[in-house]
Amino acid sequence: MKKLFVLIISLIGLFMIGCFSGDDDYGYSPSVAISDAFSFENEENYQVGDTLFFNLNFSRYLDEDGYDNELDIYETSNSEEFFYNPDFRKFSSFSDLYESVSIRQELFYSPNETTNVAKLNTGTNTYESQMGIILAEAGEYSISFNSVHISSGIPYYSENVDVNITNFSKNTPETYYFTVEE
Repeated sequence: MKKLFVLIISLIGLFMIGCFSGDDDYGYSPSVAISDAFSFENEENYQVGDTLFFNLNFSRYLDEDGYDNELDIYETSNSEEFFYNPDFRKFSSFSDLYESVSIRQELFYSPNETTNVAKLNTGTNTYESQMGIILAEAGEYSISFNSVHISSGIPYYSENVDVNITNFSKNTPETYYFTVEE
């Protein structure tokens, strides 16, 4: 009887281990890198009230390390939108450093009224975004598009896969510096 009990417990243990194996790709979240997906013309000097504009464009077909075929991020994520947030900073004389700045939502501008979102253009098979930040106060600022995390933002409980994209500056400056004057 004791041997039967041990056999049943062993089988249940093996079954449980099989249930938690990685064969079903549960939790798989592909990470891909792109370069110079942001475009920005830095005027270096702005006035309070000016709007700083930049664009984000990247293909729905991206190279994924370790795979020969391109990853179709739309098919993988089933997402027509990818969310992002560039690194916007203001110089602080207290710390003698550029410090991260939170921007009020009403100071973001987008012609299509969707900020921090790149939407799929099915005609070109690219995700596109044009966005602006209304410069509301004087000071020295920086904005960086290097290492910006771009995500499909798929909820954890969804059957869809969250695709994580990181932009790297290859042929563009990592950080742009500019001044906003009264």
